[in-house]
Amino acid sequence: SKGPFFHTGLKADYVFNENWSALLGVFDETDKKFDIDGPRNVGGQITYAKGKVKLLAGYLAGKVSEDSTGLLNQQGDLTATFQANNKCLLALNVSKKFYLRENAVTTSWTTLAAYQNYAFNDKFSLTLREEAFLDTNGEALGINDNSIFTATLSGTYKINDLKLITEFRLDHSNKKSFQDNRKNSTTSQLPVFLFAAVYSF
Repeated sequence: SKGPFFHTGLKADYVFNENWSALLGVFDETDKKFDIDGPRNVGGQITYAKGKVKLLAGYLAGKVSEDSTGLLNQQGDLTATFQANNKCLLALNVSKKFYLRENAVTTSWTTLAAYQNYAFNDKFSLTLREEAFLDTNGEALGINDNSIFTATLSGTYKINDLKLITEFRLDHSNKKSFQDNRKNSTTSQLPVFLFAAVYSF
């Protein structure tokens, strides 16, 4: 739920043939529109597509400008999609991020996610997403040996250029990672209900 992400920079795409393509880029830090004097990130992606299958392998690395420990972030990402038919799309995603600090142990987190999307017709579709987020070093939530399992069900209804999206998400942590403000305590369960209206023009 930290998205959407954006990168401001320069990239070059090259298509080798109908199956293979690649891109290379130099970017400001993630989610920064203007970062004149900050460190740059470098990234790349290789894409293979044939028939109903598409594979994308990506890499991004760079320093963090506000960090005084010489923090270097490196992240690798692999996505695979399978278009079973014109109604059903299946996808898998694996991503790992490394935190390299001067004179310190390298830490990381890993996420694995599966997606199933089914379009009942041109107007209505359902998407189910399951994810396992493994935060062994506590980089994401500050708790060591933490694992979070998430299930998200999204329904999208289209009315011309308008999308109405209803979503229910449930996070379950093996430790009490989430703050419950009503009880002034922590909990291992986090249910979330979202509604969004998106208009494209």
